Amino acid sequence: MSARRTTAHDGGRARRVVSALGIAALLIAIALLDRTTDLFHLTLLYVVPIVIATYVFGLVGGLLTGALALAEVAGTHSFRHSATLLADISTDFVIFLFVVIVIDRLKFQLRTIRALEARRDVDLAIARDVQMRKLTPSPTDDRFEVASALHFVREVGGDYYRFDEANGRFFLFAGDISGKGMSAALFAALLDEAIGDALQVFDGLDALVQSVNRRMYATMPVEMFVTMFFAILDDEEVWFVDAGHVRPLFFKAATGRTVELSDAGTIPLGIEPSLQPIPARLPIASGDVLLICSDGVTESPALMHRPGLLESSFERVARQEPQAVVDTVTALAESEGQTDDITVICVKRR
Repeated sequence: MSARRTTAHDGGRARRVVSALGIAALLIAIALLDRTTDLFHLTLLYVVPIVIATYVFGLVGGLLTGALALAEVAGTHSFRHSATLLADISTDFVIFLFVVIVIDRLKFQLRTIRALEARRDVDLAIARDVQMRKLTPSPTDDRFEVASALHFVREVGGDYYRFDEANGRFFLFAGDISGKGMSAALFAALLDEAIGDALQVFDGLDALVQSVNRRMYATMPVEMFVTMFFAILDDEEVWFVDAGHVRPLFFKAATGRTVELSDAGTIPLGIEPSLQPIPARLPIASGDVLLICSDGVTESPALMHRPGLLESSFERVARQEPQAVVDTVTALAESEGQTDDITVICVKRR
């Protein structure tokens, strides 16, 4: 650490020495040009080394360079009438001083902006870490193999998922808060809290959806909403409600075919104060696979205008391990660039 600091300090000192020599050479070059051409307006060229000196060495360096420039102007044009020379030098003095003050002020503002950006980066890194910690790990249920991936397009985002287990049932939640960035991440945290509270008093999937919707309606601004997929899995069936979310895909091992789960639809959460969802039932057997994605997958540049590509890609790898399915779908969605948060969840019945 000490050696790196010494190296950095020596490098900074070397750059300042080089800058000083460059400024001196520039002053001399302008003075020679001014003496050779005998054109008084060339004195404005002195603004260039003054700007450089102020940026590199600060206010004092700029003022010193300005003083040297004024001395050179006075010496070069001493043949002029004293009143005219004094007026011209006074004008140059005002210009040079103005330049020094403006550049020094801009340099201060630049340092402030960089400090704020550094602080913002630290805050966003903390927020991202907190948000990722809120995502529950894959469950250890012996009946299901589960894999998931969440890639934010920014440091934080509005995609969300959660797994829970209770009374022999496996709960799965996947959501997408409208918008991106910090505001969406904040409401993702509120969504997680609403689901946790609803699970404490669980009385059926329809009641859980209604409870979460009431919480989000009460807390979200009118221009925001949440698309959500709710599912409860047990030994032989899946009960689910799709609240405006991307329709999941279901691979039936017995037939080798993939279907889209289009039943049990309702509007997204947070739009209306109350919902009347009717859960749908889906039989599930060994080898069957459920794939849930966010719109960052289906509306990605790689898939938006290629209908059927997601289904065929999923069907091709559905008999593999869930992690392989997640990796395949994620890579496909990101193959032509990422424009939105991407969430992929794969659940396979053992």
